[in-house]
Amino acid sequence: MKIKPNANLQNFLKDVHCCRGSVFYRTEEGDKINLKSQLSQYLMVMAFHDEELSIDGSIVCTNEGDRKHLAGYLYE
Repeated sequence: MKIKPNANLQNFLKDVHCCRGSVFYRTEEGDKINLKSQLSQYLMVMAFHDEELSIDGSIVCTNEGDRKHLAGYLYE
């Protein structure tokens, strides 16, 4: 799942902290970044707002309930 272009990233990251399982950003190269980490969140915000950086990865939830919780921010 990918983050919607018009998603409120700040609210998305706040909701990530409410998730029971892990939530990762998986890059196109296959790297996984834990979005519950403050440093990872900072990098995510910088990449999301910089047009030169590619943010074509996807969001991976380890808990199905978390996936439903974040569904409003994501698309397939």
